[in-house]
Amino acid sequence: MSEEQYELRFCDRCMTRTKNFIVNYEDIRNPRGYATFRCAKCGRERRMRLLRPSAESSY
Repeated sequence: MSEEQYELRFCDRCMTRTKNFIVNYEDIRNPRGYATFRCAKCGRERRMRLLRPSAESSY
């Protein structure tokens, strides 16, 4: 599983929504926890919460 995982997130440095690759995808224990993201455009790394995988109404 060498495919990189990413989410479309807002980058504070680029001031736009860009692809943010998850740096430590193998170490994520909680699917709604935190992960380290790297912006594909500027390379900034930030620790952010993962996006929820399903609708809020199902919780």
